[in-house]
Amino acid sequence: PPNNLSEEQTMLLEKTHTSFVRQGAYLSDEKQEQLRKIDSELAVSQLQFGQNLLADTQAYSRLLTKVEEIMGLDADFLSAAKQQAEAQGKEGWLVTLSYPSYVPLMKYAQNRSIREEIYRAFTSRGHQKNEHNNDALVSKIAELRHQRATLLGDLSHAHYTLKERMAQSP
Repeated sequence: PPNNLSEEQTMLLEKTHTSFVRQGAYLSDEKQEQLRKIDSELAVSQLQFGQNLLADTQAYSRLLTKVEEIMGLDADFLSAAKQQAEAQGKEGWLVTLSYPSYVPLMKYAQNRSIREEIYRAFTSRGHQKNEHNNDALVSKIAELRHQRATLLGDLSHAHYTLKERMAQSP
C-alpha cells in the first residue's frame, strides 16, 4: 500500500482488496463464469432450504388441552396460545414451532413429554418425508460450497470460511 495512507485507510484498502480476491477477482474469465454459476445455484438452493424450513415450521401446531400439559408456562404465553387456539375455533392452548412459542415452551414447560414432542418436531423440520425435505439440498449446498472454495484456491469450504476469522484453519 502507498505510504501516504493512514493506518485506517491501509486497513480499509487491505480489507477491500481481500474481499475482491475472495470473490474471484483474479480468476480467469472462464473461472469467473463458473463461479457465477455456482453462486447462483447456491443462492437458489439456500433460499429453497430456508423456505422448506419455514414451511415445516408453519405446518406444525399442537393443541394442549390438559392443565398438566401447560404447567410452568406463564400467563402471557398461555394467553397468546389460547388466542391462537380460539382463532382456529379450538379450545385449549395452541403451540407452534415459531420461536415465540417454541422457546418459552422448551424453557418453562414442566411436562417432559410435551417438551420432547415439541423438541422432536422442531429438530426434524426440513427432514420430514414430504415435499419440504432438505436432505438432498444439504448435500447439494455442501458440494457447491466445496466447488466454490476449491475454485478460489482453498482446500474446503471450512478453510475458505475460517481464513477471515480468528481460527485460521479447521
